Amino acid sequence: MLLRPTTLSLLHIPLAVLLASCNSPDSSKSHQEEAATSPGAADQPPAPAAAPPCLERMQGFLRWYHRRYTAEFDTTTDFINIPLTGDEDAATLAKIPRSNISSTNYMQLNHSKLAVYIDTLRRSGYFSASYLAAKQASILKRGQELEAEKVTEGLLEGFDSDEVIHTQDIYQREDISKLTAYQPAGLKPGTQAYRLQLSSLGEENFSWIFYVKQEKGRCVIDSVHTTE
Repeated sequence: MLLRPTTLSLLHIPLAVLLASCNSPDSSKSHQEEAATSPGAADQPPAPAAAPPCLERMQGFLRWYHRRYTAEFDTTTDFINIPLTGDEDAATLAKIPRSNISSTNYMQLNHSKLAVYIDTLRRSGYFSASYLAAKQASILKRGQELEAEKVTEGLLEGFDSDEVIHTQDIYQREDISKLTAYQPAGLKPGTQAYRLQLSSLGEENFSWIFYVKQEKGRCVIDSVHTTE
């Protein structure tokens, strides 16, 4: 008696078993566990916070101003003309540029040097137009008061600190990295603030606050204040 071939029916058995196993609860659970343990967006470390938009540029300003300051760019004696009394020794006279000798017996504002000073700040690109206008007006007013009082010697009231950072001492280059974004109360819309806080100037809580805005596509300083 001949037997009917069973090969075809045997081939159907593994396929049926495979289909059944794929649809079994255990298989579905396995796929879910695999999906749960595979790395996804939720498992990725958070992206680092973006740096404040003007931080790097303000650090550039601090580097530029440090170079200018240490090159005797401070304004205390640069645009004030000094009267000579005749008692000056040769060493003292040698330190006074001829362009800074007063034509009278009292101190005078040197308008030519003031114009150069304001232009230097302008060409740096770090200051707003309103800052430059206010700074020039302030110096002119103090210069007029100085001449009206006919000051002949001594400390120059109103000119006894740097015109930009309002101190007689400056930060160190290694301090520049300490500049941070700052959120003071009452900050005007469209204005950012950056703080350089130091304890090296004799005051534990001393800091400079730079108020910054956008002008012609650049971050520019609109005002500078100090806190103690």
